Amino acid sequence: MLSTVAKHVTQLYKNSTLSGDVKRCCKEVREAIQELQSFIVKLGRIRVVNEALGTSLATPVITRWSSTYKMVLNYMSSEEQILGVLNEQSVELANEHTDLMNRCRGMFKAYLQIVEPIADYITLLEVRF
Repeated sequence: MLSTVAKHVTQLYKNSTLSGDVKRCCKEVREAIQELQSFIVKLGRIRVVNEALGTSLATPVITRWSSTYKMVLNYMSSEEQILGVLNEQSVELANEHTDLMNRCRGMFKAYLQIVEPIADYITLLEVRF
């Protein structure tokens, strides 16, 4: 259910009556989340980064309803640590991270604010079913 809710926070139904500006904003947030996921996958392939962070960063899992929310939340919560590791390991990746966050930080914060009120309840349902 949360995957559906979280998805439709940014991916609209076919016959949506929302304004063009709202539709454009939803598309931008969806694309930013997809870009973050791709960046996390790239980081996951670098053993040194995972070792320095002490863990690999999670990406969404289709069977875990709140996994997209948790991916964005965990990345945002660990942003300073991630940037510190990237600055030590790869200037190119550090620059890519900085560019992504400069363009998308506000969208990620808005996404978290929208989904956060229901995330805990959906996680409880996820455990039950």
